[in-house]
Amino acid sequence: MAGIAVQSVSPVVWAGRFLLLLALAAGLSSLLALATQGQSREAWLSAAVNGWPVSYAWILLTGIVVSCRELSAESAINDFMRWLAEVPLGSPELFIASFASAPDVGTHVILRSEQLLDYSADVLARLPAAEAGIVGLTKARQLRASAVEAMTESAEQWVDLLERTQMSHGFLLCRRPLTVFLLNLPATTASEGAEMRLRVMRHIVEQLDTR
Repeated sequence: MAGIAVQSVSPVVWAGRFLLLLALAAGLSSLLALATQGQSREAWLSAAVNGWPVSYAWILLTGIVVSCRELSAESAINDFMRWLAEVPLGSPELFIASFASAPDVGTHVILRSEQLLDYSADVLARLPAAEAGIVGLTKARQLRASAVEAMTESAEQWVDLLERTQMSHGFLLCRRPLTVFLLNLPATTASEGAEMRLRVMRHIVEQLDTR
């Protein structure tokens, strides 16, 4: 059922796929039996036959997990596209105000210049410029230990900012006046896809601000 939801094909094709998986399970069961039963043909054949259903169930479980991940990723993209189709794009302020309803944005905070007096806009901008606009806490911690002084200083400020607010990702909304958007992506969220959607949001803000 999970597979059908991912890709609609005819019943004959699905039957053929399940038979193919059955053959793969037979091969997997045979290899496992050979590894555990040695060279005895009778013992090997008995173990292979007995292990065949378990191997098939394992392959099916793997297929279910993969299909569910595909469904989850597709659902996240659809939710983001629906949100993007309805948000106001009249000004950066209106677009930023709509972030609260974005699908990947749960816990978040917008920090403005009066809350960022201890941070430098030029220093903070270095790391996003090297990371396609989005800064993650894990990557910032890694870069903090790097030998590149300019990147170390920027990473140090981002780590301090993210840890102080208990957020996982962030990006610059504006450099003059300095405005930063920080959010905490749920642990269950696919980080790579979510970061790509954040890049789209940041890019739109940048274009609206330029306009």
